[in-house]
Amino acid sequence: MNNELLLRVQLTCFVITFMLAFVVLVGPSFVERRNRNYEQSRWMLFIAMSLMAVHYFMQMRFGFRAAGPDIGAIANFVFYAPVGVLICFS
Repeated sequence: MNNELLLRVQLTCFVITFMLAFVVLVGPSFVERRNRNYEQSRWMLFIAMSLMAVHYFMQMRFGFRAAGPDIGAIANFVFYAPVGVLICFS
C-alpha cells in the first residue's frame, strides 16, 4: 500500500472515530431522564472512540504504520487493547 493511500485511509478512520466520539458526547442532551448505567457506558464509549481518534492521528503524524509492520503492530496493540476492553465493558 503506498503512503498516500495509507494516509487517506488513516484520515478517513480519524474523521469517522472523531465524529462517533462527538455523537456519543452530545447524545445525552436529547435525553430527558438519565440512567447511571447508561452514563457510565456512554463515557466508556466516548473514551474508546477518543483513544481511537488519537491513535489514527498519531499514526498520521508520526508515521508508525508507514515505518514498518512491527512498529505498526506495537502501536496498534497499545491502543486496541484498552479500546477493546472499554467497548466490551460498555
